[in-house]
Amino acid sequence: MAIAFFVAAREYVFAGDFTPASRDTLGIALAQFCRWCEREEKLNTLEELTSGHVRHYIHWLQSTPTPRTGKPRADSTVFAQARYVKSFINWCDAEGWIEAARVLRNVVMPSKRVKVINTLSDSQVRRLLAAAQAHTPAHVARRDVALVSLLLDGGARLSELTQLTIPDLLLNDRDGYYVVHGKGRRDREVGLGRTARLALVRYLHTARSQYHAPPDEQHVFVGKGGRPLGACGVQKLLVRLEREAGIEHFQQVRVSPHTLRHSFAVRALRAGEDVTRVSRRLGHSRLETTGRYLSSFNSHEARVGGVSPLDLLG
Repeated sequence: MAIAFFVAAREYVFAGDFTPASRDTLGIALAQFCRWCEREEKLNTLEELTSGHVRHYIHWLQSTPTPRTGKPRADSTVFAQARYVKSFINWCDAEGWIEAARVLRNVVMPSKRVKVINTLSDSQVRRLLAAAQAHTPAHVARRDVALVSLLLDGGARLSELTQLTIPDLLLNDRDGYYVVHGKGRRDREVGLGRTARLALVRYLHTARSQYHAPPDEQHVFVGKGGRPLGACGVQKLLVRLEREAGIEHFQQVRVSPHTLRHSFAVRALRAGEDVTRVSRRLGHSRLETTGRYLSSFNSHEARVGGVSPLDLLG
């Protein structure tokens, strides 16, 4: 039975127990693969697919700039796209449509270059928080301090931060944590230190009402008109804080939600926290993922703690 590419891809996307966000990502990735097979290789059905086509597609991903930016794809993007295709082919094999062993024979999956991501120093963190505290009006300052504190104290992803609701928080004099509804339908509890807990309490009790959110609005962080603060709003907020703190002080680091997430992980590891515990707090399903954060930590420690043979000469 001949199976059209787009039909097979649609079946795959809706067959698994994917979250809506994962389903959208898979749909976009496989639609690109299907269009490439039809346009570049003139393939009409799934049965025509060979290992050569898959290898050519991976090479195309690596060598062709994206239409939107005109820049080459990052290693991590190529790796993810190739992984989606491999998973799709294996699923088609399980359905009895093609033989994955034949289609994936001698296909080498692309590797990811492990990059050392610069994290925020103590002085840079202080500058960001000082810029947030100095902002006017006061209710905006308290919201911004709470938001930055939560990112730095728990390593939440941007999507997790924007989806956080008041029922997800537990804050009292002795304890504080929030429940994250993370990737892959995995919930986790993330503890908060005293400073971050106090910043959240101040924002929720004295500042959030100044945004005049509707009574039924449950999102923790809101903006103008009481509307939930979205991903774009959070990123603009951090850009503003960087500018107000002095861009010249952040030449070697990008101020972004992901940088703050990395900064949390490196600081936790430097303080002696077990990598398994850090992995759970970050919401990683595999320790290998946390290893990318660990590389930044190890690189920094090697740089600042190494012995200088020339200095020892006296």
